[in-house]
Amino acid sequence: MTASILVVDDESATQEVVSCALTAEGYRVATAGSGAEALRHLEAEEFHVIVSDIVMPDLDGVALLERSRMLAPRAAVLLMTAYASLDTAVAALRHGAGDYLVK
Repeated sequence: MTASILVVDDESATQEVVSCALTAEGYRVATAGSGAEALRHLEAEEFHVIVSDIVMPDLDGVALLERSRMLAPRAAVLLMTAYASLDTAVAALRHGAGDYLVK
């Protein structure tokens, strides 16, 4: 079975780069441009991994992580950001992120 990954980022260029890299490795990838769009994807299908930006306008990555626990409790969630700080790293990991990635 091929792992399915949801890539969430409000920047389409980042979505494209991450999606292409994961697809090239053989993963099935879906993308979302917002936290709200990601929630709709999670309601419609199962994902093994969620890779999400932290800083997004409508629903940030930490809030998406919290809500995804109800819709996809077994999915690993990796949070990424271009605005790395100790505070955001600690918050991400405290809320159950599997990892914290710097763009």
